[in-house]
Amino acid sequence: MEKFDEFKNSSTEKINELKTEFELLKAEARNAQADRKEEILENLEKLEKLQNELEEKYTRVENFGDIAAQELSDAFFSSTEAFKDIINQTKDKLK
Repeated sequence: MEKFDEFKNSSTEKINELKTEFELLKAEARNAQADRKEEILENLEKLEKLQNELEEKYTRVENFGDIAAQELSDAFFSSTEAFKDIINQTKDKLK
């Protein structure tokens, strides 16, 4: 789980860096020269879409640990119940 935590932390850092850089870029674009403004605005639209995709993927990364842990927990519980049932069946046959 330590490797996942490292990955999650580095992902958090990376997305925060990118969001900050994007916000600075948007502010700079507002002050851009008129002749370049249209081109810059097109790039900002692309960045907006990419940011949404990135945040969606980050959310999946962020929740992956919880989802995986729950799935493993459910699978483990199911296996322990099946094991316990076989033990009880065997005990009943020994009576």
